Amino acid sequence: MKVFIICQGGFPLGMAPNKRKLCLAKALLQAGIDCRVLVFARHDNRLQQEKDNADSGSFEGVPFTFIGRDVNDSKGIISKIRAICSCFELILYLKRNLSSGDIVYSYVPDKFTLSFMDIIISVVHHKKAKYVRELCELPFGKGKETKKAVANRKKILEKQFNKYDGILSISQSLTELAKQYTRPDCKIFQLPILVEYEKYALEDKPELAEVPYIFHSGSLTEQKDGMLGMIEAFGMATKQLGFPIRFIFTGNKEKSQFSKEIDGLVEKYELTDKLIFTGFISDEILKNYLQRATLVIINKYPNQQNKYCFSTKLGEYMAAGKPVIITNVGDAKNWLTNRKDALIVETQNTQVMAKAIVELFTDSELRTRLGNNAKITCQHAFDYRVYSSPLKEYFSKL
Repeated sequence: MKVFIICQGGFPLGMAPNKRKLCLAKALLQAGIDCRVLVFARHDNRLQQEKDNADSGSFEGVPFTFIGRDVNDSKGIISKIRAICSCFELILYLKRNLSSGDIVYSYVPDKFTLSFMDIIISVVHHKKAKYVRELCELPFGKGKETKKAVANRKKILEKQFNKYDGILSISQSLTELAKQYTRPDCKIFQLPILVEYEKYALEDKPELAEVPYIFHSGSLTEQKDGMLGMIEAFGMATKQLGFPIRFIFTGNKEKSQFSKEIDGLVEKYELTDKLIFTGFISDEILKNYLQRATLVIINKYPNQQNKYCFSTKLGEYMAAGKPVIITNVGDAKNWLTNRKDALIVETQNTQVMAKAIVELFTDSELRTRLGNNAKITCQHAFDYRVYSSPLKEYFSKL
């Protein structure tokens, strides 16, 4: 049995989706399963450029193959044509390399799932292989709930889910959704956020920070990360504390659609020089910021996207032993216990969040207890190594 993980974009470097693919592939390889990542319609791949346009290679022990040309070295219609050609090159690759009993594991954006995956599924089944889908977001559920998004989601759920042999679901809400549309023999495995624990098991060193700070690595969005709510709570906390604190974000404020709102909060709470936006940073620099942070926050609001997703960065924060404030939205509350390994606060309540911030900055014993317990929970619940045997058993039964 071979497992081919098909994905689009900038693998192996990049954000949370690529980290999850890497963790999954490493778990399978650790279990002794032959695994390869196939990257089609690729773009902005620094590793690929460094390898002088090599067609294949290995990253941290994970074999990968690039399918087709980079779609971002051209513009407009040419880029779209290259993406389409790359899709068909992937089909030809699977026709040549799939054998009976193999598994194609799809981690593909919605637009490709809608327009392209039916063909892939047909090829997979024709070769007597199995098709498994990664389900880590509600289909077409990230942006605004438009009529087009609803129609596209309905098409995928009603016309495609019944063709899947298996689903790896990241959350309980997605598992329940999948059960409504898949065949009775479709095997659903709930796989939470994954983290490479040893990579993020950092030594806690907040004392090295020039000024104590909160750290947030993620997008400067309100729908997904509640960024304005965090800044508002931070502003309230600065008024209550008797010493200076900062809040460091990895996003670029000038490119955020909420830059004016951020400026308004800076003025309201006198946060000039207290909010820092680093822009894109490498993983090593990110870990340095994380290591020196006093605490971290994941501020999920009760919207459609957050109901179904599960924040990958939570695992990294916990592995680093950081005391974390989360809201009572989504799957995180099912894995963590309030005041044991996290502070779980009411969502959309900036006063309650501000109170939690003040408590963590002034109670070193609480910070230490939460951070230490978070590391233990992460190692037992989210480290990819924990899932090597269960995943091997799951794929073997497909």
